[in-house]
Amino acid sequence: MERVIYRRNLKKNEIQPPELIAEYWKRVEEDLNKMAHKNFLPFSELKSYDLKFKKFGMDYVHCKELDGIFLSPRPDEDVIKKYYHDSESRSFWFTEILKKTQEMRTKEIIDPQLNWINEIIMQHLKNKDQKYNIFESHAVHWLYNLSSNIINNSEYYFYEPYFPIKADTLKSSKFNTIDKLEKEYFEVSFLFEALDRSINPFKLLDDIYESLKIGGLCFITCLLSSGFEAKILGEHSNIFNPPEKMNLFSYEGMIKLIKSIDGFEIIEFSTPSLLDLDNVSSSISSSSGQEFVKYILNDRDDNELRNSFRDFLQKFRLGSFARIALKKVK
Repeated sequence: MERVIYRRNLKKNEIQPPELIAEYWKRVEEDLNKMAHKNFLPFSELKSYDLKFKKFGMDYVHCKELDGIFLSPRPDEDVIKKYYHDSESRSFWFTEILKKTQEMRTKEIIDPQLNWINEIIMQHLKNKDQKYNIFESHAVHWLYNLSSNIINNSEYYFYEPYFPIKADTLKSSKFNTIDKLEKEYFEVSFLFEALDRSINPFKLLDDIYESLKIGGLCFITCLLSSGFEAKILGEHSNIFNPPEKMNLFSYEGMIKLIKSIDGFEIIEFSTPSLLDLDNVSSSISSSSGQEFVKYILNDRDDNELRNSFRDFLQKFRLGSFARIALKKVK
């Protein structure tokens, strides 16, 4: 199982403008207050758990057995889809935040992610000229500017997308939508934070496994409750973001989830930690009992120290953002 030590000069304010983000969180809270809580259900995989904290009136609980922090009770599928389709906060994200930050997000996040995917596909699927069947599960946005030749030359499907797609747009594009996965049909699957937002991540990953051919690849990005930001800031971290982030496994919990399916090999598990230090630095206070961390991040003006600390988090998989590549081997 490989890991990558990742260095990029990602500036938080360029992808998360403070004034726009503050307005976004205000709208999220307003949208959540309008939700029909009568349609909330307990997370079915929980056997025993303890209340960890509340966020926007919703309960995040810790489950030792599953090794993570989970939203429970949680909205059902219809409520989730309505939130992504109709909420003011999601509309604001697209029309204001994403529009203003798209160029920097493409350069610093999307393009490096596509390069990572291309490298692993080239290494494990070999034939760069082959057309693959690829699907992305529970997507919440449309990457119009996909620049990967492998992806552009393949059949690309959205499985149960959470964003609205106009029929005329779909007709004029190379993408298709599907609401059922055929067994052993696909060579590549993408779960870009899909496990985080899934009603049942266990069932979703099992469905992904069944849909892949032997040798097929699954690319996952997700947030981890064991990461530096999550551990230092706790409930004050924005990685706990209902209802978008319902399942935050720890590193150990994610390993358990993957190994619960007999047949996946972990090719890579890395935690790039691109924003952990900035997020903690901007939110930690001297009264939080974390004076030493505050000293390292805020008081000690030493880029070498920050870079070494970030490398340490990545080396031992202690970042709050993970990228994972799996291969179906049986």
